[in-house]
Amino acid sequence: MLWGCFSAHGPGRLIRIIGTMNAMLYMEILEENLLQSAWQLCLHKGFVFQQDTDPKHTAKVIKAWFGDHNINLIEWPSQSQQVDTSCRDTPGASGQCDDTCYDED
Repeated sequence: MLWGCFSAHGPGRLIRIIGTMNAMLYMEILEENLLQSAWQLCLHKGFVFQQDTDPKHTAKVIKAWFGDHNINLIEWPSQSQQVDTSCRDTPGASGQCDDTCYDED
């Protein structure tokens, strides 16, 4: 398995993970690689990180780590919801949605 990050400025670190990753290993990977990658990519404070809703990504210890390091996360819809872009065609929407629409099917 691999962990990596990238931005518009280019790729960050790419790490090979041997074995099964859990929240503690994920936190170690973030600690040793995410901030260093952000620094190497000349990202300033206020950059936003995106990850999926895998349980190790949403563990309390991981949420606390991001909070302690003042890293903002992009909200990611759960796997059971599908983004519905049909609201862009809603009359009066002016081609844009005020809120993300979800398909409950």
